[in-house]
Amino acid sequence: MKTDDSFSEGLQDLCDQLEEDVDQLDSIVEKLNRAVSQIKTVTLLQTNQDKLFVTWRAEHFVKAVEQIHEAYREEAKLKRKILKNVAHGSSDSWKMLHLAAWVHQPMIPHNLHVTLESLLVETGHR
Repeated sequence: MKTDDSFSEGLQDLCDQLEEDVDQLDSIVEKLNRAVSQIKTVTLLQTNQDKLFVTWRAEHFVKAVEQIHEAYREEAKLKRKILKNVAHGSSDSWKMLHLAAWVHQPMIPHNLHVTLESLLVETGHR
């Protein structure tokens, strides 16, 4: 929609929708932050060495949740930067850069999916 230095009403609407999406991602990251805090608290309250999960100790679980939180926190920061800049560049190269960075989620490591699946198995959700 952006072809020159002007701003159209349609472009503003799209940017508003994009901002809503980024706000939702920020909300998810905040919830992950609370989950990290709660899981750390559980490990502090645990007095015996029993496993709370299938095979992982609580400390391993904390590290996995922290890894997931950190990846999504970094991705949310990138999405916020894209949001701030997406309406200002009209060249095709800038458009492609923003699109690629948005779609391919470069801050999310490829092995994070395995970590998340392992968490689900450990907690009995898979």
